[in-house]
Amino acid sequence: MNIPEYDGIGVYALIDKENGKRYIGSYKNVKKRIYQHIKSFENKKCSNKLLVAVEQEHKFDIEILERIPYGVNLLYV
Repeated sequence: MNIPEYDGIGVYALIDKENGKRYIGSYKNVKKRIYQHIKSFENKKCSNKLLVAVEQEHKFDIEILERIPYGVNLLYV
């Protein structure tokens, strides 16, 4: 798994390599949020079934879908 270096606002996908299913998320710091997902997997505190399945297999990719510039009003994007 390659964790993106992008630490800005954005939309990301965790993609299951086996079946192509995707978990789509967004956060003000994409890199930090992905680390939070990993930590919740390790602590067994994740309740999302797709995320749990993806983590158990360790066969997933991470993709940045959208990078949002700072200062953009997201209500109008």
